Amino acid sequence: MDALLASYGESSSSSDYDSESESPPQTTPQPPSLPPPPLSLLTPPNSLFCPLDNLQMGQPSRVRNFPHVEGNYALHVFIPVQLPQSARKEAAKFLRKVSLVFPGLHVVDADIALENLLSDDQKVEHIALGREFHISLGRTVPIRVHQIDSVVAMLRQKLQSQKQYWIDFSNWEVFVNDDNTRTFLSLEVKTGGLSEITKQIQAVNEVYRLHNLPEFYKDPRPHISVAWALGDVSDLLKRVVEEESKKHPTIGGSSLKRVFTVKFSAAVAWEANKELVIEDVEVAPPQVGEDPEGLFPCILGHEAAGIVESVGEGVTDVQPGDHVIPCYQAECKECKFCKSGKTNLCGKVRAATGVGVMMNDRKSRFSVNGKPIYHFMGTSTFSQYTVVHNVSVAKIDPQAPLDKVCLLGCGVATGLGAVWNTAKVEPGSNVAVFGLGTVGLAVAEGAKAAGAVRIIGVDIDPKKFEVAKNFGVNEFVNPKDHDKPIQEVIVDLTDGGVDYSFECIGNVSIMRAALECCHKGWGTSVIVGVAASGQEISTRPFQLVTGRVWKGTAFGGFKSRSQEIKVDEYITHNLTLGEINKAFDLMHEGGCLRCVLAVDE
Repeated sequence: MDALLASYGESSSSSDYDSESESPPQTTPQPPSLPPPPLSLLTPPNSLFCPLDNLQMGQPSRVRNFPHVEGNYALHVFIPVQLPQSARKEAAKFLRKVSLVFPGLHVVDADIALENLLSDDQKVEHIALGREFHISLGRTVPIRVHQIDSVVAMLRQKLQSQKQYWIDFSNWEVFVNDDNTRTFLSLEVKTGGLSEITKQIQAVNEVYRLHNLPEFYKDPRPHISVAWALGDVSDLLKRVVEEESKKHPTIGGSSLKRVFTVKFSAAVAWEANKELVIEDVEVAPPQVGEDPEGLFPCILGHEAAGIVESVGEGVTDVQPGDHVIPCYQAECKECKFCKSGKTNLCGKVRAATGVGVMMNDRKSRFSVNGKPIYHFMGTSTFSQYTVVHNVSVAKIDPQAPLDKVCLLGCGVATGLGAVWNTAKVEPGSNVAVFGLGTVGLAVAEGAKAAGAVRIIGVDIDPKKFEVAKNFGVNEFVNPKDHDKPIQEVIVDLTDGGVDYSFECIGNVSIMRAALECCHKGWGTSVIVGVAASGQEISTRPFQLVTGRVWKGTAFGGFKSRSQEIKVDEYITHNLTLGEINKAFDLMHEGGCLRCVLAVDE
C-alpha cells in the first residue's frame, strides 16, 4: 500500500466520488469543515511496491478534494507508477498516431486536448506521460471518521508482507466508465506484476468487506489511464487502436513488445580477484524464448530459487507466479545431446551462455549507467532479478521453501548425481572423497545411500571432519599429517586402492592423486570440481592402461528440468545480498558449507 488519499472540506450531496462537484450557491449556508485527517492516515507506510524508473518512495500521501458526504472522508489505495524515459518515448509516438486519426482525446487529470500538444513532439511525452500515474487497488470509497484508524491499520497489516515486483504493461486497452460518460485509453497490466497486484486487490477487498464498504469490480483489470474522450466511443476508439497497433506496433498490439525495464540491486564483479560491488542495475525484460565464464564485468551466482515475474514471447512451459530453480545446465529436450540418452549436456543455448549474453539477440539484459554487464553461466543469481533462457529454468512445487531448495541449483545435486548417475557406486564399495565442502559432503551422503561401506574424507582442514560424520564419512585423512603423497597413503589404507574416488576441489594436482588412489583393474575416479581456466591434468598412461577409469561430470549427470532429487543440513549461514563479500570470507575460512543470501533485504 503505497498511497492512501483522504479528502476533507466542503460537503456535497454527490455520490460520485470520482468526479468534480460544482460549488454550492453562495446563498447556501456552508457546513462546518471537517477536522484534518488523523496522522495515521497521512503517515506513509513502508515501500511495498516497485515503481518504475526513478519514482521516489516514502513521500507523504497527498490530500485530494474528492466530493464527499458530510462527515465522510474519501479513501483511495493505489500503487504510484512513473513511466521510464524509454517507455514515454514509444508511448508518445503511439498516442500521436491515434490522436491524428481520433480527435477528441484528452490527457487524463489535466483536461488538455491531445491534439493541442501534437505540434511539439516532447509535449506529449512530458505533459501526457511524464507524470505520476496510479494503479488502483480498490474503489475510491467514503469512510466515516471513526473508521479511518481501523481501515488504515488493517490495510497496512494485510499489505505489509508484499515484496517489490516488476510491473509490466504490455497492452493498450479501451474501456468505458460506469456511467458511460467517458471512454479511457489505458495501458493494462497483462504479465509481470499481475498476480501480485491481484493479491493486493483481494486484500483491499477483504478490508473493505469487513467495514461494509463497496468492493472493487468483480473482474478488476489493473491499468493506468493515459487519455480520455467524452461519452461511450469505445467501439470506434478500439478500432483505431487496433489498426494503429498493427501499423506501428509499440507497447501491445500484435507484437506485445515490452518497453519497460526494472531497476534492482545486484552484486557486480567488475574485475577478477576483486570484491563484488552492490550496484543499482537495470535489466531489460525477457525476449523470445527467455525467461559468461571469464568475462567481466558480470553478475555472478548460479545457485538460486525464485518466482517467475514475466516471460518472453513464445514461452509456455512456465508462467508468471511459478516457483522455479535457474539451471546453469540447460535442458531443451530437442538437441542431439538431449535426445541421445547418453548425457545431460545440452547444446541449445551454450553458444550464448558461454559468452555472457542471451541467445535471441546475442546481447546482455543487464546494464549499469548504460554499460552492459555480462551474464554468468546463463543464470546470474547474485541479484534481485535475472533473465534466463526458458530451457534453463526448472519449475518446482510452490510449497517448497525457496531458501532451502536453492541448493539444488548446483552443489547438492552435483554431489549426489556424481555418485548415482556418473560413477554408479555399488553396495559394499570403498570410496574416497577429496574436499569436504558442500559438494564433497553431498558425494559422501550419496555414497552412503548407495551402500558404500568405507567412505574416506580427505581434507586439510580438520574442523570439517566432525561435520562430515553427519553425512556418512567414517574415516578421515589429512594430507598434512603424512610425508608421502596422499594417493600412496590411501592405497596402503585400502589394500590396493578405493573402488571410487571423487575430486570435489578443482585442483589439477588433486585430480591426479584421486585417480592414482583408485584400485588397479576397476577403480573409477570422477572429476567433480572445476579447475581454473587454462589448467591441464596429467598422469602416467600406465595408470589408465592398467584398468583405472577417469571421467568427469557436470551437474552430477542430472537432467536439470525433468529429474527429481536433504538440503537443510548444508545451509550453515544466512546473510543478505549486501553482505555477499562476508559470505565469500566465510567460505574461505572453511566453517561455511552454503550461505543463503536474501536478495530482497
